[in-house]
Amino acid sequence: MGTSTGLAKFPYIRESRRIKAELTIFEQQLRGAGRTIGGQRVAPRLADSVGVGSYGLDTHPTTGGDNYYHVGCPPFQIPLGALIPRRIENLIAGCKNIGTTHRSNGAYRLHPVEWNIGEAAGALAAFCITDREPPIRMVNCRGGLSIEESPGAGCARGARDRDERYSRPSARGDCR
Repeated sequence: MGTSTGLAKFPYIRESRRIKAELTIFEQQLRGAGRTIGGQRVAPRLADSVGVGSYGLDTHPTTGGDNYYHVGCPPFQIPLGALIPRRIENLIAGCKNIGTTHRSNGAYRLHPVEWNIGEAAGALAAFCITDREPPIRMVNCRGGLSIEESPGAGCARGARDRDERYSRPSARGDCR
């Protein structure tokens, strides 16, 4: 599988550019007050969750001289709002480029989480093509895409059909 030199065939990109998303994931949201399920602490429930992940926050030193940083965090969810850019329609982030900070990216950059993000992005793209709707319309606008503890505030087709905000002509600015 490798090369004759023992080097990788392709470079590994640990961190990439990230979009300015409808929802940016912050370290505090991953490490903050969550809940306990079966004795395991988990991060707060997200109203627009499209997947899960479980890895601590770790960052490596930067050119600015920052030291290595690693802290644990409970299992977390992947918010749909982090895949949707603020100013570009019909674009869906699908890997390390979702709306995270440098610190929170340390938990979301791992392959199993990336695969989950990619699968969610593909499913969203198919859904948007079938329904002829831009991705922003699939997002739950209630509360500005904030973390919510109440279930049932999802971004599924039924939520869009029940909510008159999703029937307006413009996809932007309708979350009032």
